[in-house]
Amino acid sequence: MDYHHLKQLPEVLSEIHSENNNEINFLSKMYIIEKTPIAALISIQKFEKNKNDFSKAKILNHEMYEDYTITKPIQILYNDLIKSMTYMNEMYQYQAYLKNLNAGSILTVNIKENLWSDNIDFTFTICDSNEPEFLEKRICKAIIISKNYSKDFLYLSHEGNQTLCQQADASRILLIRQNTFNFDSIQNLKEKLQHYILLFKFDNCSNESIPIMMMSDSKEESTEVFSNEEFSVRDLVDSEKKDTYRQLVFKEYKSEVQTEIKLHLTSKTSINKEPEKYSIVETADKFKSKNLLNTLDEEYISLFYVKCILSGIFFVEFNKQDSFPVKNFEVLILGAGCGTVNHFFQKIFKDKVNIDSVEIDKRFKEIGSTYFGFKNESKNCNWNFCDALDFVKNSNSENKYDMIILDINNFDISLGISPAPIFYDEGYLSKIKVILN
Repeated sequence: MDYHHLKQLPEVLSEIHSENNNEINFLSKMYIIEKTPIAALISIQKFEKNKNDFSKAKILNHEMYEDYTITKPIQILYNDLIKSMTYMNEMYQYQAYLKNLNAGSILTVNIKENLWSDNIDFTFTICDSNEPEFLEKRICKAIIISKNYSKDFLYLSHEGNQTLCQQADASRILLIRQNTFNFDSIQNLKEKLQHYILLFKFDNCSNESIPIMMMSDSKEESTEVFSNEEFSVRDLVDSEKKDTYRQLVFKEYKSEVQTEIKLHLTSKTSINKEPEKYSIVETADKFKSKNLLNTLDEEYISLFYVKCILSGIFFVEFNKQDSFPVKNFEVLILGAGCGTVNHFFQKIFKDKVNIDSVEIDKRFKEIGSTYFGFKNESKNCNWNFCDALDFVKNSNSENKYDMIILDINNFDISLGISPAPIFYDEGYLSKIKVILN
């Protein structure tokens, strides 16, 4: 049967069932594209009389591939079989297109959790180089992007993908991104992806097996410093440079780093000489016993999004003589978290900045001070523990800010935006505009 005949199956089954058969077995062989056979052995057993809703019929499904290997039976609903064949139809159309190199083309393919699932497990970006010298090499390479990789944004554009082809010295790259909720180990990832990687290989590829590379920030060794039921603070050691980074992550979203700093191990003697120079954070006993303490690296801004936020200072009018604002800089931070942005604003502007920090969960202020070395008790930083929506709505229009930062978490990734859409509501933005200089 071909793909379209499959849709007529319920009607055929109903007729057979009406003849009082208790068990139905048949083999269907489906040709999706050209000569690529996909066979499904479908068995419907002991189907009750007068219940001809075959969309809900449970069936046993085997898949047979070109090399005549047959998968173990999987019990699915008939409706899911339709989904399965639709998805397989799409995949083989992709395969037909990708058999040849297409200079400069970029194709995004969503790989589902299983053939009939609505959940996306991976996203493949298949990019063919537009440079003749790379196309002639006929080399294909796969690259898995770590969920923690902070520079992933560089490769989301057409230009970024073409640059990556050059860096990888490849005619085609298969750029693979995991779903947020996929926590497979690297080995399991490679095993799971092997079939799909070969599916998207082009004809006459010069390398028989496709190398799988990993793009990550290379932080590997991890030690938990603090933990509760919702979030944890951990230290990660960069396997190459041996630098240590402290991170705050929510347990439900371990791949999303909320706060990160770089740590220095400093001797107690140095700290005692210039105590004002260092921000001491919680330190493991093994270092304390060696007369060493962990301190915050004041010169290093770790997370890319924090650098983006702080880049707003380029719009501030400075006094050329002392490199400070011509007047005290008034900042409102909606979603202050542990105080990362507060800390670096104060470091840059010294006492020439006044900050109103709004945070709904007061625990993060203490965590920022204890585990990250942020000076959250400074006189020019005023904390407000409330909902950011309410704070703006209740603000006095006479209190004007030079900069307002919206840094509020949104964990509902189905909405595809952070902060949540409610913070982009026209009415809310209008209220922000009223209190902005």
